[in-house]
Formats: sequence, C-alpha cells, structure tokens
Amino acid sequence: MKFDVLKITPEMAEKMLGKNIINRSLSDRTTTTYAQIMQEGNWSLTHQGVAFYEDGTLADGQHRLLGI
Repeated sequence: MKFDVLKITPEMAEKMLGKNIINRSLSDRTTTTYAQIMQEGNWSLTHQGVAFYEDGTLADGQHRLLGI
C-alpha cells in the first residue's frame, strides 16, 4: 500500500474523476455538503482519502473530488 498527502486542486480532481468508472450513484446532496465544508475551511485530514485500484481506476472519493 502506498499513500501521499496532497492538496488537490480542481484541475487534479477533474483528472482523477476521469478514472471514475465503477463507483456507486452520485448524490448531489453529499457533493454539495462536502463543497460547503471545504469552502468554510472546516475540512480536516482523516484516514478517509481518495483511493485508486492498481490499474488507476478511482476506487473511493468521487464525492470528495466533486466537492473540490
């Protein structure tokens, strides 16, 4: 397992979302909530990140990336 802590820009998020092919259905409410929390500066670093499978496909984090 490999991990990095990055500040993800909107451009980076868009590129990462291009690898989103097998995630669950999107929730506009969740995305909007995450965006608001980030804009208010209330986002904090936790164990929950953005994850990719070995082939580069997005595994987890679509709502966080869309919030960005």
